[in-house]
Amino acid sequence: MVKVYIFELTQSISDKEESYLLSELDSSEIKTLPQQGGEKFEVSLIGKVLTKKIVSDETHVSKKNILIGKTKLGKPVIKPTNLNFDISISHSGNYLVIGICDNGKIAVSPRQIKDPVFGESIRRTGLVAAEVSALTPKICAILRGEVQSAVYFPQDGQSAALWDYAAGVLLVQEFGGRISSLCGADLPFRGADIIHKKGWLATREIDHTQLLACLNSLGEL
Repeated sequence: MVKVYIFELTQSISDKEESYLLSELDSSEIKTLPQQGGEKFEVSLIGKVLTKKIVSDETHVSKKNILIGKTKLGKPVIKPTNLNFDISISHSGNYLVIGICDNGKIAVSPRQIKDPVFGESIRRTGLVAAEVSALTPKICAILRGEVQSAVYFPQDGQSAALWDYAAGVLLVQEFGGRISSLCGADLPFRGADIIHKKGWLATREIDHTQLLACLNSLGEL
């Protein structure tokens, strides 16, 4: 998903405003700004602060923990890199343009994000992990377009019953998505397996088969 933000800078910032904006940046970020007082200093300063704010709002990560750096070729990059965002900051005249692209979001239970094996599986997908508890809130997040996928990894003592997922399966399908076990099979609607213990993956506007393969790349789930 690509989002583009366009800002028109109608007047120069005051010394007080400049001091405030600088206080929003880390010392390493300030070092990469153009020379203070130069033509590009002001727009670069505003661009970095606005980018941090936008990324923070998108990921719910504190601005203090987000750094806007540069590659050797001068391309802006976001740290930490596991936020999986690609950014572009440019300006023309009085206009500042910030482009942010992410590979989508995947809803994951908070305790599973913290698990080293499950966490590594999520990182390999290139998706941004969004903490969402329980099956129904995950499905709702997909239907609202807040995430493009949701996963629950199998764990001892955990299961999902037919009455937990039946409505969710139908809704995801009606919205053009898919939900399956992590083995790729449809979730059972009859028989002894209606208490499902093999984990599940729901997707919408993202390649379900490819994501399954990526999530299973660390071994059989």
